[in-house]
Amino acid sequence: AHLDRATEILESLVENNPQNPEFRYLLALCYRDPRSDLADKEKAIEFLRQLSRQYPGVADYVHALSETLGTAVWHLGFGSKARHLAETQLLESLQLIRALRKQHPNAQDYAFTQAHVLEKLAHVVRDRPEDAESYFEEAIQMG
Repeated sequence: AHLDRATEILESLVENNPQNPEFRYLLALCYRDPRSDLADKEKAIEFLRQLSRQYPGVADYVHALSETLGTAVWHLGFGSKARHLAETQLLESLQLIRALRKQHPNAQDYAFTQAHVLEKLAHVVRDRPEDAESYFEEAIQMG
């Protein structure tokens, strides 16, 4: 109930103040809630992509995009189409989080996100053992 109300308020704020990045960021966080449907998660990704392009120096936007890409399609199952989409989004997520970790090597939440994405990638590509092993190896070497 609180999330729905927050989403309504933020949608109104974004509509009336479309250039305010914080309103769009907070709305994206509402849209990416684990209980949200895929359409809302896609809205979150679009808002976060826009913010990351407009404000590349704001690490919170890039990190939120990486996290969202890492979770948005996870619940779809693992048919070949869903696995391809999951792998594509996870690879984009990994690219973003690797770049953030280079800029902020001591940020533990970024390390956690990277390890989480690597674990998910290994699971998605489990039918390609060499790739899965490579992702697990990278995650292990982080620790």
